Amino acid sequence: MKKRRLLKGNERTRVIILVLLPYDRTAKFRCDFVFFMFYITSMKSINLGIIVCTLCLALGGCANSLNTKADKEDAVEYRKAADQGDADAQYNLGLCYEVGSGVPKDEVEAVKWYRKAAEQGYAEAQYYLGNCYAFGMGVPKDAVDAVKWYRKAAELCNAEAQYDLGNCYDYGIGVKKDEVEAVKWYRKAAEQGNADAQCELGLCYSIGSGVPEDKVEAAKWGRKAVKGYRKAAEQGNAAAQIGLGSCYELGVGVPEDKVEAYAFYNLSDSHESTDRIAKTMKPEQIATAKKRTKELEKEFKK
Repeated sequence: MKKRRLLKGNERTRVIILVLLPYDRTAKFRCDFVFFMFYITSMKSINLGIIVCTLCLALGGCANSLNTKADKEDAVEYRKAADQGDADAQYNLGLCYEVGSGVPKDEVEAVKWYRKAAEQGYAEAQYYLGNCYAFGMGVPKDAVDAVKWYRKAAELCNAEAQYDLGNCYDYGIGVKKDEVEAVKWYRKAAEQGNADAQCELGLCYSIGSGVPEDKVEAAKWGRKAVKGYRKAAEQGNAAAQIGLGSCYELGVGVPEDKVEAYAFYNLSDSHESTDRIAKTMKPEQIATAKKRTKELEKEFKK
């Protein structure tokens, strides 16, 4: 059986829990780097084409592109192996049902196969099952169960799960708020190269959340996050562009720069972010930022 994974790991987009959070991190920032996109990404290798395709799927489009003869054949292969108890195939079959690749889109069926793989200790399936509970996809929304499955995946070193578990502790979602525990999981994910976690960890050091305030450590992790975001942003990753804009807005890993922040938000078409930061800028700054956006567009097309 072929081991082709459909939209695995960093190739998928996700809705992050933190888009639902209030302004409780800093007075000027609503965690825009934790983006309101679609399912799972950790800013390593995603490209705009994948994001656009996933967006179309979420809106009911692009379905035909995931129902080719090859997609249907893959789904049949996964089903055969999944019925024999193969965890990898069960996970892949769950993905097929989640996005409607080779089979009719069915979130309940996706959860069924994720669960089978998750119960065998398959970390990615555990993480996706956690997402299903977090967002009420195929099961009733349940933050406690989301944390349960995030933790299982995190303990198996899944960086995305470690990051999201850190979020849950940071904001008391499905678990008692514990900033020290949040930093613990952010650090584990950050050390695996997760740019979101690196940014969060840098912010924690910057404001003394869960750790003593330490500008040197804040800069260290901020620079790592910026590097990861920039690499993906240059490839057209809108979510990474938002993350990079947030780093400039907060001064995490780079000097605080509202013009550059606006430019990256604008590049990503994040109107919520540009509208918010524009309220703190002068008209001439906004004009400069829009000009900078055009420069970035040309720069990234090279």
